Amino acid sequence: MGGEAVAPETRYQAASISKTIAALAALALSINRRVSLDEDVSHYLKRWRLPSLPSGSSKPVTLRRLFGMTAGCNVPGYPGYRAGEPLPDDVRILQAGAPSNSPPVIIATPPGTTRAYSGVGCQVAQVALEDATGQFFGALVEQLVLRRLAMNHSAFWQPPPAPHAGRLAIAHDRDGKQIDGGWHVYPEFAAAGLWSTPSDIAQLIAAMASAAGGDNGTLFAERGLAEI
Repeated sequence: MGGEAVAPETRYQAASISKTIAALAALALSINRRVSLDEDVSHYLKRWRLPSLPSGSSKPVTLRRLFGMTAGCNVPGYPGYRAGEPLPDDVRILQAGAPSNSPPVIIATPPGTTRAYSGVGCQVAQVALEDATGQFFGALVEQLVLRRLAMNHSAFWQPPPAPHAGRLAIAHDRDGKQIDGGWHVYPEFAAAGLWSTPSDIAQLIAAMASAAGGDNGTLFAERGLAEI
């Protein structure tokens, strides 16, 4: 924030909390019968083809497994891009096409057999949800999750719009040095693209706790958070 003091409206990069929001979007779409959490995700993918599964695989890659980290995908996390650098689109990220800085997707272990953290699994799910609905991921998640939870200071901005830059927290490395350009940019929206505030994240946690506790008046309680 250029030396300004932080305030309740200051937005921070929420990193992998983005994955939780993305999973809730998939859950909302499943409640509306627009996708199934247990359908082979290849049935939704239109712009990119899932790579071959390992020998001996007997279960498909599904949205449930992608978000539950049991789909067998590689690439645990993403390094991001310096502000101003060219950015790949969502499909090029999966393909490792220029200017992507991450490896291509591989299904490294048979789906449903191993739990291993994978950012790329969420990226696969993002492309599947976009292809299934015909909507851009950021707009889809805003409609299905952020606005419905009154997370009014949260958005999937990669890169952030210039008019909002004054309310964004400046990122620092592990040694406390400010990141050049203010922050890294993460075009991997579902894996790491969320900007949010502590208050908005608290609203998310409260809604999830209420739904998990059986509050039928809470968003997502119809099917329960155990779905993901």
